[in-house]
Order: sequence, then C-alpha cells, then structure tokens
Amino acid sequence: RDERDGGLVVQGLALKYDRGLGGPWGLNLEAPVVRVSAAGRSEGGLGDTNLRLRWVANRDGFAYVAGAELVAPTASDDLLGRGRWQFNPAIGAVYAVSPTAFVFAGYKHVRSLGRDAQRTPVNASEPRLLAAVTSRRGWWMLTDARYVHDWEAGAGAAEVDVETGRMLATRVAAYARLGTGFGGSDRRWKLNVGTRYLF
Repeated sequence: RDERDGGLVVQGLALKYDRGLGGPWGLNLEAPVVRVSAAGRSEGGLGDTNLRLRWVANRDGFAYVAGAELVAPTASDDLLGRGRWQFNPAIGAVYAVSPTAFVFAGYKHVRSLGRDAQRTPVNASEPRLLAAVTSRRGWWMLTDARYVHDWEAGAGAAEVDVETGRMLATRVAAYARLGTGFGGSDRRWKLNVGTRYLF
C-alpha cells in the first residue's frame, strides 16, 4: 500500500521471478496487479511489466553490477501504468563491510522510448544507496534511500525505506518494508509485506 498527497492510493500484488542464467548473468521478471484510487476514480488490473537482465563481477572485495530494465506498457488501464515502453540502464557496486553487513551504491536512468502525444514522456535519474545487516539466524534489516530527479518536470524527490525479514526455509523468506518520502516527494507512507521464493 502506497499513500500519496492528493488522495492517491496505490495497492498491489507484485509477482516476481528471479533466476541465475549461469556465470555472472541473471534475469528478473515482475508482473504487478494493481488497484489505484485517485480523484474519485478507482481502477484495478494489470500494471506495467518489468524484465531485467543483470551482470555481476567480483573484483577486489567489491561486486560490480550492470543491468538493463525493459518496461512493457501492459497496464490494463491508463491509471495503472505509464503507457510507455521504457529502457532503463543501471550500474552499481556492493561492498562487504563485514561477513554480515554490506553497502550498495547505484544509479539507474529511466527513459521512455518513441513518441506518444497521449502520454507523458519518462526521463528521470535515480541514484540509490542501500545498507544492510544480516544474522546467522536468517534475519536481515536494511535501509534503502533513493533520489529521483524528473527531468521532464524539472523537480526532484527523495524516498527512504526500512525493511526487515527472515528466512523461513532454505529458499523461502518473509519480509516487511515501511517507507516515506521527503524533499519534494508526494509520498506519505508505504507498507509492503510479502514472501520470496529463491530459485
């Protein structure tokens, strides 16, 4: 659940599939089912679908990450997605501070493809900083901070999430994530609760 200024409320269920492709390569697919309420209107259905390809290389204590995200405008209603194909390259690096703690710094550029007079172009820069600690009992906690500069609107906003979770079995985990926005963000609060199955 994600509540923003102006009465905008987003609720959803994200179906995610993540798999290693061998060597440094991996693939992630995300298909959300969304309900959006705004300005007296409420719509529910399929959101935009995300397909991500990543490459990871370990060098000198760091894990370097490069990837690309293709967003398909599969939303069943204009209110549920951006209505534009997007190609979003990303880079980042992970540093293990200790055997049970790490930090990640990364950057993603979000950009729509082609021209569509009916839908707003997408063009944004998204630097991100994440810090996490884990325990040998399977618990983890992380802080995830992100700044988004929208080049079309000429404005920026910051958001921060805190997540805690636990491994329930060898391949099954449960988590809860709470977030808010500041510095120009219209987000009031966000709460995600879910499970992950690790392939």
